[in-house]
Amino acid sequence: MIIYLEGPDASGKSTLRDRLAKELVNQLETIRALGITEIVKNGEDLIPTRPTNPKRLTFEPLLRKLCEMASDLHVLYLCDRGPISDVIYRTFDKHQPIMTLNQYLIVSLDTVILFSLFIAILKYHKSY
Repeated sequence: MIIYLEGPDASGKSTLRDRLAKELVNQLETIRALGITEIVKNGEDLIPTRPTNPKRLTFEPLLRKLCEMASDLHVLYLCDRGPISDVIYRTFDKHQPIMTLNQYLIVSLDTVILFSLFIAILKYHKSY
């Protein structure tokens, strides 16, 4: 599963990601009951989209990696920005986005559904 933290530069995404990672590690026994066995704090490193990054992915490798990450129910990936940032920031510079907004929305639907399910299960588990 993927959790994206989006927002403008210097808005606290990395700080929030670090705090969230720490809290999730503290609650690992609870979330382990849900099948999550690993937390990847820097998930964005696996899906580089910044045009200046020499490891920037193209559409198909990015799509494969996102699908792999979103469907892995044993790993929770925390990402300081995701592909939507590429779509948004490319509006303001000379580079082309890796995917269109429509493509992103289709790909991210799985992530949103899985995250919503994760939260619902976590709330249910805590009630017992």
